[in-house]
Amino acid sequence: MREFSYCHLCARQLMHFMTLAALLSLCYPIMGLNFRWSASICPSSGIATSRETSIVPASSNLHRTFHSSRSREALVKDTFQRYPSWLAGWRVTFGCLRADLLRNKSGEQQEIAINDALFGVTLLSFGQGKPSKRHQRRHCQIEYNYMLPIVGGFMTMTSPEDSCGALSFSLISTCRDDNESFVLETSVSGYRPKFAGPAPVSRLRAGIYRSTQSLVHAYVMWRFHHYCYHQTG
Repeated sequence: MREFSYCHLCARQLMHFMTLAALLSLCYPIMGLNFRWSASICPSSGIATSRETSIVPASSNLHRTFHSSRSREALVKDTFQRYPSWLAGWRVTFGCLRADLLRNKSGEQQEIAINDALFGVTLLSFGQGKPSKRHQRRHCQIEYNYMLPIVGGFMTMTSPEDSCGALSFSLISTCRDDNESFVLETSVSGYRPKFAGPAPVSRLRAGIYRSTQSLVHAYVMWRFHHYCYHQTG
C-alpha cells in the first residue's frame, strides 16, 4: 500500500510539473524582459545546478527600502527566509503543498519541511538559513547572501556521506557614479534530484528533468523574484 502511495505521489507530482511547465512556456516571453535563467545536470554525478538573476526595478519597494536601509543584512534575512512558507502558499502551488516547522526539544526551529498536502510526505526539507556578506571592491559591489541548506526530502537523492545541496539567495549592490543598483540572484548547488534518478544520468533522464522539474523551478523562482520586489521589510 505504501509503495502504491509513493507511485501515486510521483504521478501526481509529474502532473504538477507538466502543468507548471506549460504555464512557464506561456510566461517565458515576459520573463525574458528582466529575468535570466540557466540550468544544467552533470551526467556523471547527477548533481543539478541552476542560477536565476534579475535587475531589481528602481521603482520597486525592495529597491527603495534596501537603498535607505541601515540594516541591510537583517532586511535580506527577513526577505529570503520567507521562501519556504511562500512556496507553500495557495497563490504559488494551489494548495498542493504545506510548510511545517520542525522544532527541537527546547522549542527552537530546527528545520522547515515542504510537505505534500494530500499524503503528508516531505518533498523537501530545509535547515537553518545562513546569512553572509561579501565585498568585491574591484567591481564596487557588496553581496548580501542567505543560504538555505537542503537537508532531505522525497525529491532529493540522499546518502549518509553527502550533503543534499543548498538554495542560495543574493542581493548584489553595485555603486557607480553615485548611483546604486541592485541585482537579485538565486541559485541551486549540490542538489541531486530524485526525479532524474541515480548517477550516472542518461541523456533521456537528464532531458526529462530539464523539461519538467527544472522548468518548474525556473517558473517558481521567477515568481519569487517578483514577490521580493514588492517587499518593504
